[in-house]
Amino acid sequence: MTSVHERLLAGLEQDGSVALLWLSDQDRTADVVNALRKIQEEAGIQEIYSGESLKLLFNDPKNDPRVPSTFITEHSGNANTDRGVPLLINHPRFRRQEIKFPVQREQIALASSQHWD
Repeated sequence: MTSVHERLLAGLEQDGSVALLWLSDQDRTADVVNALRKIQEEAGIQEIYSGESLKLLFNDPKNDPRVPSTFITEHSGNANTDRGVPLLINHPRFRRQEIKFPVQREQIALASSQHWD
Protein backbone atom coordinates (compact mmCIF):
# COMPACT_ATOMS: atom_id res chain seq x y z
CA MET A 1 0.00 0.00 0.00
CA THR A 2 2.71 2.45 0.93
CA SER A 3 4.30 1.83 -2.46
CA VAL A 4 1.14 3.34 -3.99
CA HIS A 5 0.49 6.11 -1.43
CA GLU A 6 1.50 6.42 2.21
CA ARG A 7 -1.92 7.32 3.66
CA LEU A 8 -4.10 5.36 1.25
CA LEU A 9 -5.03 2.58 3.67
CA ALA A 10 -7.96 3.83 5.77
CA GLY A 11 -8.80 0.50 7.39
CA LEU A 12 -7.70 -3.12 7.50
CA GLU A 13 -9.38 -6.21 8.89
CA GLN A 14 -7.60 -9.55 8.71
CA ASP A 15 -9.03 -12.78 10.02
CA GLY A 16 -7.31 -16.03 9.20
CA SER A 17 -7.03 -16.31 5.44
CA VAL A 18 -9.08 -13.23 4.53
CA ALA A 19 -8.08 -9.56 4.43
CA LEU A 20 -10.41 -6.61 3.90
CA LEU A 21 -8.93 -3.27 2.84
CA TRP A 22 -10.68 0.09 3.06
CA LEU A 23 -9.00 2.85 1.06
CA SER A 24 -9.18 6.56 1.76
CA ASP A 25 -9.50 7.14 -2.01
CA GLN A 26 -11.71 4.60 -3.82
CA ASP A 27 -10.45 5.86 -7.18
CA ARG A 28 -7.01 4.40 -6.37
CA THR A 29 -8.32 0.84 -5.94
CA ALA A 30 -6.91 -0.28 -9.30
CA ASP A 31 -3.46 1.02 -8.30
CA VAL A 32 -3.58 -0.97 -5.06
CA VAL A 33 -4.76 -4.11 -6.85
CA ASN A 34 -1.93 -3.77 -9.38
CA ALA A 35 0.60 -3.43 -6.54
CA LEU A 36 -0.88 -6.51 -4.83
CA ARG A 37 -0.75 -8.53 -8.05
CA LYS A 38 3.00 -7.82 -8.32
CA ILE A 39 3.55 -9.57 -4.96
CA GLN A 40 0.63 -12.01 -5.20
CA GLU A 41 2.64 -15.23 -5.31
CA GLU A 42 5.21 -14.32 -2.65
CA ALA A 43 2.50 -12.92 -0.34
CA GLY A 44 0.42 -16.09 -0.70
CA ILE A 45 -2.57 -14.24 -2.15
CA GLN A 46 -5.00 -16.59 -3.84
CA GLU A 47 -7.68 -14.18 -5.04
CA ILE A 48 -8.17 -10.41 -5.12
CA TYR A 49 -11.70 -9.07 -5.41
CA SER A 50 -12.26 -5.43 -6.31
CA GLY A 51 -14.40 -3.42 -8.68
CA GLU A 52 -17.02 -5.52 -10.45
CA SER A 53 -15.90 -8.83 -8.92
CA LEU A 54 -16.26 -7.31 -5.44
CA LYS A 55 -19.74 -5.98 -6.27
CA LEU A 56 -20.84 -9.56 -7.01
CA LEU A 57 -20.18 -10.35 -3.33
CA PHE A 58 -21.00 -7.05 -1.58
CA ASN A 59 -22.59 -3.66 -2.17
CA ASP A 60 -20.64 -1.07 -4.13
CA PRO A 61 -17.92 0.28 -1.81
CA LYS A 62 -18.33 3.76 -3.36
CA ASN A 63 -21.91 3.84 -2.04
CA ASP A 64 -21.57 1.80 1.16
CA PRO A 65 -18.74 2.66 3.59
CA ARG A 66 -19.19 -0.71 5.36
CA VAL A 67 -17.90 -2.50 2.26
CA PRO A 68 -14.13 -2.83 1.81
CA SER A 69 -12.43 -1.47 -1.30
CA THR A 70 -10.62 -4.76 -1.79
CA PHE A 71 -11.25 -8.29 -0.50
CA ILE A 72 -8.24 -10.65 -0.47
CA THR A 73 -8.09 -14.39 0.16
CA GLU A 74 -4.84 -16.14 0.95
CA HIS A 75 -3.73 -19.57 -0.21
CA SER A 76 -5.11 -22.24 2.04
CA GLY A 77 -2.57 -23.15 4.65
CA ASN A 78 -1.38 -26.58 5.53
CA ALA A 79 -2.38 -26.39 9.18
CA ASN A 80 -5.03 -28.78 10.47
CA THR A 81 -7.25 -25.81 11.32
CA ASP A 82 -7.26 -24.92 7.61
CA ARG A 83 -8.00 -28.47 6.48
CA GLY A 84 -9.86 -30.23 9.27
CA VAL A 85 -13.61 -29.89 9.49
CA PRO A 86 -15.11 -31.78 12.41
CA LEU A 87 -18.48 -33.33 11.77
CA LEU A 88 -20.64 -34.84 14.48
CA ILE A 89 -23.48 -37.18 13.56
CA ASN A 90 -25.81 -38.36 16.28
CA HIS A 91 -28.27 -41.16 15.59
CA PRO A 92 -29.55 -43.96 17.85
CA ARG A 93 -28.51 -46.66 15.37
CA PHE A 94 -24.93 -45.41 15.04
CA ARG A 95 -22.27 -46.77 17.34
CA ARG A 96 -19.51 -44.50 18.60
CA GLN A 97 -16.83 -44.24 15.95
CA GLU A 98 -14.15 -41.82 14.79
CA ILE A 99 -13.46 -41.82 11.08
CA LYS A 100 -10.60 -39.85 9.60
CA PHE A 101 -11.27 -39.52 5.92
CA PRO A 102 -10.67 -36.49 3.69
CA VAL A 103 -13.76 -34.90 2.16
CA GLN A 104 -14.48 -31.64 0.41
CA ARG A 105 -16.42 -29.08 2.42
CA GLU A 106 -19.12 -29.12 -0.26
CA GLN A 107 -19.73 -32.80 0.52
CA ILE A 108 -20.49 -31.98 4.16
CA ALA A 109 -23.23 -29.55 3.18
CA LEU A 110 -24.80 -32.19 0.92
CA ALA A 111 -24.59 -34.94 3.57
CA SER A 112 -26.08 -32.77 6.31
CA SER A 113 -29.05 -31.86 4.11
CA GLN A 114 -30.00 -35.51 3.48
CA HIS A 115 -32.46 -37.26 5.77
CA TRP A 116 -30.88 -39.85 8.08
CA ASP A 117 -33.18 -42.83 8.83
